[in-house]
Amino acid sequence: MTSGRRTLAILRLLCKSCCRQPLLIGGALLFLIFVYVFAVGRHSWIYNKINFSLTGAPSGQGTGGGARTCIRKVLADLSADENHVIADPYPAEVDLGSLLREQGFAQQNQTAVRTTAQVLTEITLDDDDENLSFEEAQRIRQERIQKVCSASGRPAGFVNTLISSAKANLTYCMTPRSANTFWLQMFRFSQRDFPDQLPESPLDLDTQKVRYRPFIRVQKFKWKMLPEAEKNKTLQTKLFLSVQDPYWRLWTTYLNAMTLPDLWTSVGARIEMKKPRVRDPLKRKPSAPCGDSTTFAEFVQYVLTAYEPDLQQFHTPATHVHLHSPTSLSLSPQPDLQPFHHQCDPCTLPFTYIIKASTAKRDNLFVLGHLNLTWALEFSDIEAELRKRYITSLIMENFDRLQDIRIQRCVSFGDLAKRLWHSFVLQGVLKDTFEMPSGIDDLHQSAFAQKVIELAAQAGNDNAEKRKYMVAAFRHLDRGTLKAVREKFDMDFKLFGYDPEPEDIFN
Repeated sequence: MTSGRRTLAILRLLCKSCCRQPLLIGGALLFLIFVYVFAVGRHSWIYNKINFSLTGAPSGQGTGGGARTCIRKVLADLSADENHVIADPYPAEVDLGSLLREQGFAQQNQTAVRTTAQVLTEITLDDDDENLSFEEAQRIRQERIQKVCSASGRPAGFVNTLISSAKANLTYCMTPRSANTFWLQMFRFSQRDFPDQLPESPLDLDTQKVRYRPFIRVQKFKWKMLPEAEKNKTLQTKLFLSVQDPYWRLWTTYLNAMTLPDLWTSVGARIEMKKPRVRDPLKRKPSAPCGDSTTFAEFVQYVLTAYEPDLQQFHTPATHVHLHSPTSLSLSPQPDLQPFHHQCDPCTLPFTYIIKASTAKRDNLFVLGHLNLTWALEFSDIEAELRKRYITSLIMENFDRLQDIRIQRCVSFGDLAKRLWHSFVLQGVLKDTFEMPSGIDDLHQSAFAQKVIELAAQAGNDNAEKRKYMVAAFRHLDRGTLKAVREKFDMDFKLFGYDPEPEDIFN
């Protein structure tokens, strides 16, 4: 009875207190509930209700989303710490489901990036290292090509012009502006495909004649125009192509073909025709453009846009033209500027060998073994010998172009010599600290070539020097143009393992 009376007295006191101070008592009760929930932990029924409202699943059950698991973990960690005050991390107006989906996609994307990076690390395992064996480098290159070609949604490629030696069972897919002249010299020499008396070495063959004289013994043909039987026969041979970094190829093509007269009358004239022209009032009509003032930015824009109609025309088979006629090999004004996979697509032709400029010394020797011409590169210093021949041929070819009346009216002998000098400097063949020879306007072309060869030997083979001006030229392009270049040559970057966004250019 005594205890019952005491309990009744306490209840009466509480009732009176509640009536007098209801807010105080209510707050105390809420605080007790709060402490109970987070002191008891995950087994609390109220905790599970709160957790379910945030994550969409009861405590201890899978949610199917990394972000939801993360939220539960945070709540669990905080519930174990009595000093933490938990607040709702997401305001009521935020769509929690959308946020979780976004976080889930972000995690998937991060996983995809990591996976892609791992794959790229595997397939770009230094196949540019000359210390690697030829067979190992080819294995890496073939694996890369197989992975890229098997990807869904890849753009279509094309195969253009090939030359073949039945005797050597070897077929070369022509890639202009990428050691093309070198391989034409080798094939013509091995087949004695030259009307003049053959020189001692294939490297002594005239570089212009090997490109433009008709082929007699060497087979030259368009892939799309071959009958199926001939295609199958070609596929039985050893197929190869030669490639180089698309950025370097674009830069050197500009230097050798646009600052010098090579493509003035074709590409250069087209670009200048699109510029506003100043008309001479004394002339009834403006004179034809020289094509000698194209900037690098204008050239790149031409490659990206204006060239597309030519590209389409180039890959349209002219079935009415005979397979080996000269006309059939000139369906487009300039195939030189196309990506490699628009000329020699490795997803269409199963190439046996992939030659890269970075390892050309090793790769060329191996492939030349099929033509029994490895002796042609047996020099004490092969790089110095090839550099010497490159300088000589570039100088002689350009001075020969002065015989064209269209070139004569646009550039003098002295101006051409200065253009050649600057081209060699910008390519890194000559150092920019070298002084231009005095009296260059009056130097004979042979004497000029010899002077450049001597200075180039002093300059050596400094890759940083070669790359310096190329990087500066690309960095002067706007961001949109750089992105367009990267997209246009995207398949070349992927197929042949080149960096699509070199840090020194893009950053």
